[in-house]
Amino acid sequence: MGTTVSEPDRVPTVIVTRAESQAASLVRKLAAQGMTVLESPAIRVAPLPFTKKARLCLDNLSRYDGVLFTSANAGEIFLRHWKKKKRSWPSKTALYVIGPKTAEALKTGGLPVRGVANTFVSESLADLLGPVRNKRFLLPRAREGRDVLPALLKAGGARVDLWPLYRTVPVKMSREIKKALLSGRAHGVTFASPSAVHSFMSHFRPAQRKTIFSTTRSASIGPITTQALRSYGIAPVIQAKRSTAEDLALALVRHFAKKGK
Repeated sequence: MGTTVSEPDRVPTVIVTRAESQAASLVRKLAAQGMTVLESPAIRVAPLPFTKKARLCLDNLSRYDGVLFTSANAGEIFLRHWKKKKRSWPSKTALYVIGPKTAEALKTGGLPVRGVANTFVSESLADLLGPVRNKRFLLPRAREGRDVLPALLKAGGARVDLWPLYRTVPVKMSREIKKALLSGRAHGVTFASPSAVHSFMSHFRPAQRKTIFSTTRSASIGPITTQALRSYGIAPVIQAKRSTAEDLALALVRHFAKKGK
């Protein structure tokens, strides 16, 4: 857990809703800037069972022109499964990912990444791939993943096999966090995924959400998360330029510096 609120009027208090396994970097960067940080994971990442279909995907990677990763979670879980195979990567099969952090994790794990999309939305991978007619792709992802990328690739004449690697599970919010939000003691809340937004909002009635975000600033890691916030009538005033913890922390620092908090 982060530190408790001691002097809320003198330093910004920020609630981080990212999954516990991924929050450390953001929490550390915000705390280093003198902010009071409260950790309140809105979701947790739950890997799905390794099924017969999953085994077939790994055993037949050479059939694919590319394996696509749209999240760091998918990359990390896939890598754990692949390491158990103790085989060399098929030269025919390319790896394409969104974001340098995911690419770095896969490269460190010994996998050859051919292309990295630096625009942090799934559609950017379709642009990176170019013409895809008669090609076949494997898309390891969350069970609740968006269908935009598969639809774009199929419309271009490709075949796409989905491999659900994990699911996101809502986490119950503590009374302390609810009290901080409803009393106006929290100056900001960070959101790093649509699933975190939906889980967070489920703890409050519409009138309470309106009250909270009349004084508390919502901070989004990127455009897809921003869309999720807007679906609840909340317009984020802070959005990271790139979908990374570093950029989200920087956006918060700049915002509060302007406000003189």
